[in-house]
Amino acid sequence: MTKRRSLLTDDELRISTKTTFVTTDEEALKLFYEECHLKNLRPHTIKYYRENLQSKDQPLVNIIERDIKLMILDMQERGLKTTTINTKLRALRCFFNFLYNNKHIKKNPMANVKLMKQRKEVVPSFSKEQVKLLFSLCDKRTFVGIRDYTIMLLMLDTAIRLNELVSIELADVKEHGKPKHFLNVWFP
Repeated sequence: MTKRRSLLTDDELRISTKTTFVTTDEEALKLFYEECHLKNLRPHTIKYYRENLQSKDQPLVNIIERDIKLMILDMQERGLKTTTINTKLRALRCFFNFLYNNKHIKKNPMANVKLMKQRKEVVPSFSKEQVKLLFSLCDKRTFVGIRDYTIMLLMLDTAIRLNELVSIELADVKEHGKPKHFLNVWFP
C-alpha cells in the first residue's frame, strides 16, 4: 500500500478545480480568438478586437483594475475622444470577461470599470427656409422627383430610419381618408 501525498501538483490542481490560468498574452489571445471563431463572429469584429487588444506597456494577463483606470486617464490626457476610449474599454471588457468566465484568470480587472459617460451633442436641424429649398429641388414632373419628394416628406414627418424606409412595401401603406398635405402643416 502506497502512502497518499498531502499536496497536489499544479497539474492535479488544474484538473480538480477546472482552471487553466493563462500566463502569457499570446496564450490568452489565442484562446480568445479561438472562441471568437467558434462563435462565428464576423471578420470585422475579430479585426476590431485585434486592433484594440494590443498592449505595449505591460502584458494583458497581468493588468489590474488600477492599470485600466490609469490607461483611461492617459488616453484622456492625450486628447482621445470618449467614443475612442469606450471602444477600447468594450474590447477589453469582452476579452477579460471571456478569460474570467472560462477560469483563465483569477480576477476580472474590468468588473468595476464603467464606460465613460458620453455627452450628447445637439445636432442642428434644418431651418424652415432650408427645408423649403430642399423640397423645391425636387422636379415633381418626373418619377425620380416625386419619389425623392415623397421620401423626404416621409423622413421628415416620421423620423424613419433609412433601412426602415427602403424596406417599406406597398402593402404597408394604408390610406386613411383624405390625406393631409404635410407641408401645409409645417408651412401654412
